[in-house]
Amino acid sequence: MESKRCENIELKAEPAGEFTALVSSFNKPDKYGDVVKPGAFTASIAAWRAKGANLPVIYAHQAQDITQHVGHVEPADLFESSAGLVAHGLFYLAEPTALKVFHQLQRKALTEWSFGYIVQKAKPLGNGGRELQQLDLVEHPLERGVRRL
Repeated sequence: MESKRCENIELKAEPAGEFTALVSSFNKPDKYGDVVKPGAFTASIAAWRAKGANLPVIYAHQAQDITQHVGHVEPADLFESSAGLVAHGLFYLAEPTALKVFHQLQRKALTEWSFGYIVQKAKPLGNGGRELQQLDLVEHPLERGVRRL
């Protein structure tokens, strides 16, 4: 599994524990030169919808620690917009870690999302990066708010 950070996102943390986030941007090179193309998540979104399972929101990619599973996104609330991959989900506000993460988002002390994925289809770019054409979505982790350039 690989992961990719999305910087400069707009996050709306709503009072009831709901959130909407642009998790991945299309057609913008990241620090490695990779570019996610529109349609890259289409098959994965369809597979999650067919499975009927919610996508976990996991703090800092700590999937092995169940206390770091701080929320979820229903597959029907995950879609591609013209800007990128958008997720609308819910934090588990009755659980201490999720409540803390949610409050940190409201305070803007956490400002980034990243997502775990497996590359299904890509082609190399001249800059050493890849054009990511099809990605299998694994999770929606929150990052600790440290920006890496």
